[in-house]
Amino acid sequence: MKKFITLISFLFLCQMSYAQIWVDVGARVGFGMTILYNSNIFNDVPYNHQFGGGPGFGGRLGVNFGSHHGFTIDAMSHSMKQKFEYKLDITGDEFHENLVEWKNLDLYLLYRGSSHKVFIEVGPMLSFVKKLKQNDDNLDETLLLTATGASSVSEFYREQYVSAVLGFGGFLVGSESVSLNIGFRLHYALQDFITDLGQNPEPTGLVYSSFPAPIRDNSYDSYKATRPLFGEVSLELSFGLGSVAKTSCSNRMHWFWSGNR
Repeated sequence: MKKFITLISFLFLCQMSYAQIWVDVGARVGFGMTILYNSNIFNDVPYNHQFGGGPGFGGRLGVNFGSHHGFTIDAMSHSMKQKFEYKLDITGDEFHENLVEWKNLDLYLLYRGSSHKVFIEVGPMLSFVKKLKQNDDNLDETLLLTATGASSVSEFYREQYVSAVLGFGGFLVGSESVSLNIGFRLHYALQDFITDLGQNPEPTGLVYSSFPAPIRDNSYDSYKATRPLFGEVSLELSFGLGSVAKTSCSNRMHWFWSGNR
């Protein structure tokens, strides 16, 4: 298996060495849905997840090898949100709300392969968390922060995390050097979003469960990681730079409109 992977990598590098290298730049706007996935909470009947939507915008730089292969570096600003509704035994059928909101600066490094009408992309994303806040109907934030010594609720969450990204899309319309693309990306965090402090926020005299759901009737049997999942639909406007870029962009448009299989 190792020899096979080595051979494939060698052939890929050989192809890259003969391909013409060109650069494109662009802008991206999108809208995504977020869920904080924790298997304990997901299987807890009194807790209901509600998908939270938010916009995203940013730019990209693509380094391409011919018309089929390339790497893209993206910088995106995303608004993220997760809302929970839950019940407590003490309040009967009354629903309570737990809302977590934050902003991300997301940096992507993706391989993009293009063929015929579509492209596929895969790679890592590094997220820097900004302006996280949490509002829970039953959480006494002041009391918790005083008891734990934390300055804000954001200390119970990571300041950054890494995700795996898988995406696909297609070329909508374009000219020799400009193209408008539509794409979908699915992001899965590879790290726990909760810090050590957020996993055990139980100072003397207070009893809180782990975040992101610190208020509940019973503690779970064991701790489970919380991973942000994010799916986004986006539009991307790309501009090819140089004469080689014009030829390659023209080829991509030819694939899309010619009906090749």
